[in-house]
Amino acid sequence: ASTLAGTFSPLAEEQVRYPVSWGSPVVVDLVAMGPNAFHLSSTALTDRVSELPDPVSATVAVSVSTWVRAPAPATPR
Repeated sequence: ASTLAGTFSPLAEEQVRYPVSWGSPVVVDLVAMGPNAFHLSSTALTDRVSELPDPVSATVAVSVSTWVRAPAPATPR
């Protein structure tokens, strides 16, 4: 929000929250998309995920906001 202030103004914000349940292959794919994937080999990642319950339950919780361009300041005549 601080980087948008001045150029954009907040219009709306909605909290989105819902439960999810993913099988092991999806969990491996999700971890592989993030920076944690660089700390393990693909074999080690698959091995660690196999130690989790299948499916893995979690809660998705995000804030979705809409911003609009702020009007340009009036220029003096």
